[in-house]
Amino acid sequence: MKTLTLTSNAKVNLALDVLGREQAGEAGQANQTGPFKGYHHLQTVFHEITPRNTHNFKPDLVTIQVEETAKTAPNVAPQITIICDDPSVPTDESNLAYKAAELIIRQQYGPKSQTSLTWRGRHVAAGQPVNLQKPKITITIEKHIPVSQGFGGGSSNAATTLKGLNELLDLGLSSNDLKLLAAEIGMDVPFFIEGGIALGEHFGEQIASLPLVNGLAFTIFSGPNSLGSNAKPASSHKKTRLAYAALDLSLCGKNTAQTEALIHAIKTNNAAAIKKNLHNDFETLPQYAPSDAPTHASIQTLPNPHHLTGAGPGYFLVS
Repeated sequence: MKTLTLTSNAKVNLALDVLGREQAGEAGQANQTGPFKGYHHLQTVFHEITPRNTHNFKPDLVTIQVEETAKTAPNVAPQITIICDDPSVPTDESNLAYKAAELIIRQQYGPKSQTSLTWRGRHVAAGQPVNLQKPKITITIEKHIPVSQGFGGGSSNAATTLKGLNELLDLGLSSNDLKLLAAEIGMDVPFFIEGGIALGEHFGEQIASLPLVNGLAFTIFSGPNSLGSNAKPASSHKKTRLAYAALDLSLCGKNTAQTEALIHAIKTNNAAAIKKNLHNDFETLPQYAPSDAPTHASIQTLPNPHHLTGAGPGYFLVS
């Protein structure tokens, strides 16, 4: 049995521009078998949240155990187990770490290899039948990142699982290979393959790294759960869908010049200009009205200089 424990960090969105909704659908790297109908085109700037740059932040810990099993027929379901100390986190096939492990097994241990690979010194050409031992995989997640808040904890766990299995199984996949796999799991997952600061385009999954910036310190906050106090993180996708559905697209995509200024500020290491150009189109939703606007009991205000991350309701402060 091989075991590896890795930290799994969070993210915030320094900028998030919603540029429109995909109507007809299109083929692409994030979903090779279906259209993107209903997805929203984005331009966003991700910033990784770590213990070094964030006050009182503790990352998730992901422990991956791999045990080789007896040879099985190619169509036998993979043996994947998810264990999490947070009982509200799903441990079935809907967990993104489960999807990551399942994807690795399907890609590398299927009835035919999709790409050329080397397994224990034996070259396996693309399309060649293989009869490899499917591993038994156990993934234990120690949860610290606020769940279903927009900080990308589930996506981070999935990316960490991809990287961990790449190492444990000696697959030799490059960062670009891992990003392609990550995009099949979720739009935020590719960012976490390398982390740091990056521009995300298309639906957020097309990643271009940006230079690190000195002098930025973050504090993150959990917002109220818009799905109700009994909603589980399995409803995170529902929460995001509802948030996108609630957007008035005529109010979105108006701050792309600010995004350009933000990217320039990152490239020139200008912390003050970065803080000045933070924005998120989800802040146009009524529940995030300015604190001096008419409100009612269900309104969550975001006083300056706090900003949402992702579709919220989590938010952050940069100092």
